[in-house]
Amino acid sequence: MPTSPLNRRPASPLFALAEKGSTTSESLDVYLHLDALEDILDVVNPRDRDEAGGLLAGESDQDDTGPYLLVRRALPARRARGKRISLTFTPEAWEDLWTAHDRECPDLAVVGWYHTHPGLGVFLSEQDQFIHRHFFTAGHQIALVYDPDEFRWGVFYWDGEGLRAARGLYVYSETARSYPALEQALREVTPEWIILHDQD
Repeated sequence: MPTSPLNRRPASPLFALAEKGSTTSESLDVYLHLDALEDILDVVNPRDRDEAGGLLAGESDQDDTGPYLLVRRALPARRARGKRISLTFTPEAWEDLWTAHDRECPDLAVVGWYHTHPGLGVFLSEQDQFIHRHFFTAGHQIALVYDPDEFRWGVFYWDGEGLRAARGLYVYSETARSYPALEQALREVTPEWIILHDQD
């Protein structure tokens, strides 16, 4: 399928969020739109110790460089039950998520889910793996984990043999603009895995 201008691989991401030491491994390239990043930051309270999460919507494609995923929106699961070390998507939470998807971004595919690990680091617990293996079985669907204590992000994707950690993700936007939620988050931490791109 030819790549349209809407889902073309971004040429100049704003910056990358990468796990230290893993940036050279082969991996699915994941691009997180600034809107999706702010969708997450706007609803995640850094002082909240309970996990939160939701759906990711976007497009998957492939070019000469390889497969890539564009995450354009993040829809919060406001009625999911978050605890200190778990997140349960209730039937009501699923219903709200599908309704929000149909209302806000019906032209985008569900490309995975996200959830927070406040102060716990980036990994997939057994329950997280259960959720992914039962509800996000398509090859292009990812699990995005965010630890707001350190502004640390991780991506897990299907590689044919199971779930694998990606080397990181790129944040992009079509237009230059300020992003106050991101700026506030970065004022509180100094993560060493943010790789700034030259904007010249």
